[in-house]
Amino acid sequence: MMKRTRRTKRTKRTKRIRRTKRTIKGFETLSHQLLAVPSSKTLNHSFDSCSQDLEASSRASYSSGILSPEELTRAIAGQKRMFPSGIPACGADALRFTLCSHNIKSHFINFDVQECHTNRLFCNKIWQAVKYTNGVVGEVTQETPEWESLGPMDRWALSRLTHMVQKARSGMESHDFHVATAAIKDFMYYEFCDVYLETTKRAFKLSDRERAAGHGWTLTTCLDTALRAVAPFMPRLAQHLHARLTRPEGARRVDYPKLAKEDREWRDFSLESDVAEVLELVVAVRRLKKVFGVVAKHSPEVFVVDPAGFYCRFKDTIEDLSALHALTVTPDPARIPPKDTVKDRLASGTLIHLVVPADLRRSLELDLPKLEAKKAKLIKEMEKMNRMVSGDNYKVKATAEAQRTHAKKIATLEEKLARINYIQSISNQ
Repeated sequence: MMKRTRRTKRTKRTKRIRRTKRTIKGFETLSHQLLAVPSSKTLNHSFDSCSQDLEASSRASYSSGILSPEELTRAIAGQKRMFPSGIPACGADALRFTLCSHNIKSHFINFDVQECHTNRLFCNKIWQAVKYTNGVVGEVTQETPEWESLGPMDRWALSRLTHMVQKARSGMESHDFHVATAAIKDFMYYEFCDVYLETTKRAFKLSDRERAAGHGWTLTTCLDTALRAVAPFMPRLAQHLHARLTRPEGARRVDYPKLAKEDREWRDFSLESDVAEVLELVVAVRRLKKVFGVVAKHSPEVFVVDPAGFYCRFKDTIEDLSALHALTVTPDPARIPPKDTVKDRLASGTLIHLVVPADLRRSLELDLPKLEAKKAKLIKEMEKMNRMVSGDNYKVKATAEAQRTHAKKIATLEEKLARINYIQSISNQ
């Protein structure tokens, strides 16, 4: 009897292992097909059809006898709860990129429709970046500039491009597609479009030909390389844009990017660290402006106390990314106006002073009682959630999905409370 029980357990364990291997193998096959079929007409049609009325599809299944009345009721209720506006049509490239963004070596893969929609917006962002680049680089020379003539943000963008190519190529070679997609998205979405591209507009607007030439070459170099890197995941978009990207004659390449010896020298860890500090300052300025509602019509003005003069060479970058009318970097705190300013301090100790009009300050002071009431409500909700997740049987009875949902809710509550505490600390100055 004992031997039979052991044999049964061993057989079940073997079957589980085989099912797991078949599942992983199936997803790897799907991933290979996604990467290998550029046209993906069937894939595009099947996903876009999901945007049709879900309720009508369920009723058609009921009319055909596939669903019972009880199943139809449950299906419609579940669809309305999960997709109140239906499933948006995102296209083949966004779907392919989303699927490949998951770790295919994991036992559990949760497909998120909202993530797929976000990647559709990512596709649009790439399109707009190419459109902007083609519109500005025609005005400047396309010759390869001397490295010393490039500005700090040009060299930073090329350094981050080098990092992206290293990560993406490593991910492709090891079949860790989620590593490659994460590296590509981090670079193209955040570092290139949200940061670097915004810092180039000043030179083109002021017709600064020397700086504009460096920007133009860096823009085309980054986009040419990034489009070739993203092509296995977004073949239709990448092929269309890469063929239309303005570049120097004879510079067209279609192979997957790899780093030559001279390209590796673009990586500058010291500069990346400096720009990270600058971006920390930009985030702090934006946060201050948002708290008090300071917008362009108020001609935003900021004073930065910087005894070492570190931020001076990034003055234009800070102004552009923070949408400031004026920025003063000074080592002397005495130069800061004694009134009408609020301050914040970075982790490095740098002081930021934002000029706030009197009417905006009064408006925030009137909202403080409402914030206090909202804070009390959030604290009660937080205490309730903490009591629930700290219970003795919580991890045993709550499903893994429920635990993830509760953890996400607690993180959201903590973020809201931190924001209210920050506003209250700023308003008391």
